[in-house]
Amino acid sequence: MEDKILKPGRGRARGRARMPGEAPAPGSGPSGPTTGPGVEERMAHVGIQEETSRVSQAPPDARFIKDEQEKRWTDFRRARDYLETRPEHIISKKGDGGRAISLAANYFTIQLRKMEQWRLNQYRIDFEPDQDSKRIRKVLIRQLKDMFSSSGYIYDGGHMLFSTLALPADPTITSAVYSDKGIDIPHTVTFKIVKDIPWNDADMIHFYNIVTRVILEKLDLTLFGRFYYDPTLVHTMSNYRLTVWPGYKTVLRPFENSLMMNVEMVSKVIRSDTVLQMMQNIKKASAPGSNVQALVEQMIVGTIVMTEFNRKTYRISEVDWGKKVTNTFTTRDGEITFVDYYEKKYGIKITNFTQPLLVSPPLKRDIRRGDTEPKLLVPELCVMTGLTDDMRNNFQLMRDLKSHLIVDPYKRVDQIQTFMKRIVDNPEIRATMADQWGIRVPANDMVKINGRVLPPERIMFGQNQDFLDESKPADWTNAFRSRKVFIAVPCINWAVLVSSRDAAAVDNMISTLQKVGNPLGYQISRPFKKIVAGSNARAFEQAIDEVMSHFKGVIDMIFIVLPSPQANLYAAVKKRCAVDYGVSSQCCLSKNVQKANMSVCTKIAIQMIAKQGGEPWGCSNPLGKANLMVVGYDVYHSGGPADKKTLVGAMVASLNSTLTRYTSIVQTKQKQELSKSMGQDLKVILQRYREFNLKLPSRIMFYRDGVGEGQLGQVADTEVADIEATIGHIYTEAGLEPPKLSFIVVSKRISARFFEAIPGGGNRPPTYNNPPPGTVVDDVITLPERYDFYLVSQLARQGTVSPTSYNIILDHPSLTPKQMQIFSYKLCHMYYNWSGTVSVPSVLDKIEVNQDGRQSSKESSNERAQELLKEYRELCEKNVSLVADNARLLQEKDMLQKAIKDTEPAYNEHIEDLRNTIDLERNRVAELYKAFRSCIPQFSAWTTHDYPGDLHNMNNYEVIFPPALYPDLIDNGHQEFMLVRRVAKEGEELGSSPE
Repeated sequence: MEDKILKPGRGRARGRARMPGEAPAPGSGPSGPTTGPGVEERMAHVGIQEETSRVSQAPPDARFIKDEQEKRWTDFRRARDYLETRPEHIISKKGDGGRAISLAANYFTIQLRKMEQWRLNQYRIDFEPDQDSKRIRKVLIRQLKDMFSSSGYIYDGGHMLFSTLALPADPTITSAVYSDKGIDIPHTVTFKIVKDIPWNDADMIHFYNIVTRVILEKLDLTLFGRFYYDPTLVHTMSNYRLTVWPGYKTVLRPFENSLMMNVEMVSKVIRSDTVLQMMQNIKKASAPGSNVQALVEQMIVGTIVMTEFNRKTYRISEVDWGKKVTNTFTTRDGEITFVDYYEKKYGIKITNFTQPLLVSPPLKRDIRRGDTEPKLLVPELCVMTGLTDDMRNNFQLMRDLKSHLIVDPYKRVDQIQTFMKRIVDNPEIRATMADQWGIRVPANDMVKINGRVLPPERIMFGQNQDFLDESKPADWTNAFRSRKVFIAVPCINWAVLVSSRDAAAVDNMISTLQKVGNPLGYQISRPFKKIVAGSNARAFEQAIDEVMSHFKGVIDMIFIVLPSPQANLYAAVKKRCAVDYGVSSQCCLSKNVQKANMSVCTKIAIQMIAKQGGEPWGCSNPLGKANLMVVGYDVYHSGGPADKKTLVGAMVASLNSTLTRYTSIVQTKQKQELSKSMGQDLKVILQRYREFNLKLPSRIMFYRDGVGEGQLGQVADTEVADIEATIGHIYTEAGLEPPKLSFIVVSKRISARFFEAIPGGGNRPPTYNNPPPGTVVDDVITLPERYDFYLVSQLARQGTVSPTSYNIILDHPSLTPKQMQIFSYKLCHMYYNWSGTVSVPSVLDKIEVNQDGRQSSKESSNERAQELLKEYRELCEKNVSLVADNARLLQEKDMLQKAIKDTEPAYNEHIEDLRNTIDLERNRVAELYKAFRSCIPQFSAWTTHDYPGDLHNMNNYEVIFPPALYPDLIDNGHQEFMLVRRVAKEGEELGSSPE
């Protein structure tokens, strides 16, 4: 284990620390200009100069390294996403059970030569005069390559250089010359040794990834942002003015048993139209008197643009209408306008002098090195990336685009293997990797993994029905044809908002909804129909107001037929219903209403049931008896500058043992990368749980989404600590033991891909399919220092399925790996918007917040909803005693039934004895009767003739002799042998009888 985990004390301090006597970067910091790029060097960040460096920190001296080992290791963990979460008692994090499956993954094993003897020297490089341009620095270092001719070097373009060569002097000072337009500018270059790095050191990971970037550059790939793209494979879609650039994402790091490279295909969609052209089109299409600036900002702010002259991408935070391209900024040569600078530097002539400038906030790495000023971009020189809403609604465009973006498993494997073959077959790359650095990558040899497929989940429905289809374990839509929902609530008072164009079609849809609702156990009455006069947001808001007035605020559901899929219209009606009125709403597009068949209406009815508080289906909960609460948390980042960025955090938690009822809370924060108030949110959630269940949970399963790379340490130090402190305080006040707590980080945006390998017959190569839902990978490509696993829970009907990563930060007391995997898979079955499995646990999929920080779920925050919730809780409290009485009666019933069952043999024996006694008494009475007749002969004929034989109609007879004279007969209860006389009915004569 020690050989696999990077050792502490060998990390690298974060940030950009200046050397003694080093001046701040020109134009950076508080003293820099605020109206534009301050100096020529900083124009690189604006997209005006060549690439700027990703400047690394100045190294501390040897004494500082020795004294600050633990601090630097902590910094490394933050920077490299290193966090040791594997508990000591977890000897193996591999689960068991399920079906075995053979998988291939998009990873390649890296073979190193002489790892034990490997030593790499890390040098700090400084230039005099200081040079901020990465391109110029590389030119200067390239002139000094003969210094490293015997071993070679790797240079990151900043202030760090790696080589196996140990320079004779420390520091080593030499010189190089850079020519700018015929003018030679001499530079003094100083190499200072930082340290030597063994093969398993933390900084070796940084070195490996620099080597990978060098390899990609040697393949003539183009760098866009963080990834490299292949210009030879660009797909041009001239009809839509789009180009699709395929590219590669590579990551190299140690995994369970070896160093491996992860290779994933990526794509970037670039539009041919510039930002200026988009501004002009918006102005032409806007109505007279419209706020054009607001419309432009609505379309541009938050998008990503690319500067074509250097292929760099930027996120736009605002449009500065007060700045023009004719404004000046300061360079080393003095003041210059944007127009003159671009023409002088790049030969680009700007034609529109009135265009405003775009503002892009500094990145985190810019801020770390002191560059806190925003970057200013010229719209005419920026092209748009990504797709607009109109493009996404263009069916033909999206169909053509998917053929390039969505790749099936077999084709993806072929693309990855072709890429790796290009690396291995390139002689220059092979020489660089094998000869200089002792690195070898086996071509076309993807890592093989033994995975497991978890058993399919049994879905529970109403009336004790269930469903299990092993052939389709991730889809139970057809089960609703013959099963009732788990718990249904009627929809009596509801309204339909529809335009006059769709009024006729909506009547047919309502009838179909009633047809499908009956088998589901969902009672749907005829709704109140409101015709909306208009198709804009204002018209629908007014219609909602009128409906709420008509129902006096008491309504089950508002069904809204939207004429088009406009995001602003959808947001407006959801805000009006959920936030302003606290009423459930169901939106449906007009085109879906027109084709409202049984299948469509079934799905709509299921969503309506869930939004009304019903429960369409359920799953068995193995932890239900443990008084469990499952919590999900996610953060939404709005666009904008770093100092104005809005963060919306949402927490969702289960309330019942079947995990079918939830509560939630939403908070909006400023200037926080991660939530620092999670404890406050959890306190509110625990209070609601206690009000609903009259007790606190005994176990809490916390699933956290939205954690980016490098944030795991911060999550563990801030969020988990805050949660534990809050729980400790609440449970101590309640006099209870703290609950069992598990904290799991869920990551969807990962580059791992799995393929089910199917061997080919004969000479045919193997084929690859998507692994089935329930596939678990918990070895080989997991990290040795973590308690983690991968889960494929969803069914991919097209393209390549993306697994989800689960990293267990805290598990106390711990569940077994098998229990953690199965329970997480169960939660992926409980998202009521889809009758199938989803990629993440349902508590995370239930979190849907928009840019305004408002929750678009059935949970509302208005007064009416709070009043109803209060009434509901009071009813729950009143029903507690009834539930207890019912439980007691059921227990007594069970005891009586058990007692009856226990006494049944003795009872049967007693009945048999009684029957035998009756038979004996019958014979005895018969003898007595014969003797009686012989004693009273005058009665003999009458009694023989009128003796009833049985007493089915005893009311027609009466005893004619005193019972006291014959106690033996009466005491034994044999009345059928008594001497009787028939009583005459009205109109019937019996003749004379003796007195």
